[in-house]
Amino acid sequence: MEALQEQEAMENAQEQKTMEDPREQEVKNSDRSRETAGYQDKSLEEVLGEVEAIIQRMQRRDISLEESFALYQEGMEGLKVCNEKIDAVEKKLILLNEEPEE
Repeated sequence: MEALQEQEAMENAQEQKTMEDPREQEVKNSDRSRETAGYQDKSLEEVLGEVEAIIQRMQRRDISLEESFALYQEGMEGLKVCNEKIDAVEKKLILLNEEPEE
């Protein structure tokens, strides 16, 4: 009976290890928003330049899979910021076009 309880306890502990801790997810999200915030202070052209540099680094033959994945994530964050900046400009243009002419 004790062996069965120990086995169940070990299985439960293993399941808890595989389940992601919500606090860890918060840290990951804050890290991601911090990366995005670094891009927010830059112009669209600067962010696009950084994304282009990331693409060039990813095309190297000596890049590891881990580094490639990290660069991919960084590039996607940059593109997300670019899209947000472009969307903001589009919204401003729509508002300007809707204003009545005097």
